[in-house]
Amino acid sequence: MFTWKEIIDIAIQIETNGERIYRRAAQKAADPDLSEALTRMAGEEARHAEWFARLPLPDALSKTPSSLDKMARIFISEAMMDKALSLETADFSAMTGILDLVKTSVEFEEDTVLFFEMIRQFVDDDTTIALLDTIIAEEKNHITTLESWK
Repeated sequence: MFTWKEIIDIAIQIETNGERIYRRAAQKAADPDLSEALTRMAGEEARHAEWFARLPLPDALSKTPSSLDKMARIFISEAMMDKALSLETADFSAMTGILDLVKTSVEFEEDTVLFFEMIRQFVDDDTTIALLDTIIAEEKNHITTLESWK
């Protein structure tokens, strides 16, 4: 089982990685409108990381991880190190405008939702499941916000 603290740490790391990549792309963007949009996306990711950091940490009980728990943690750790959930592979220089950025960002957010839904399968505590559902709902809300930029 993943603890709420582990889930929050993963969520914050995903958002922090996104912010860093958007800021780097904004500095390199030749189109001022695209640079501004990338900077805005970086700010969105930073606000998301702060929002996740403010969520409560209800884990009062600690249990010895099972073999399945250990395998799940290794899988998640490797996915994070391999940048499976990262914008690293996005080619911002090939983007011709805001719509390309929105499309790429929405795809990243959708991957993030799928990732958290997968983690949810390894959680057996009702409180943690409810809080994980909060993260998933917030990510889906972020997708809606991004799509409104079109």
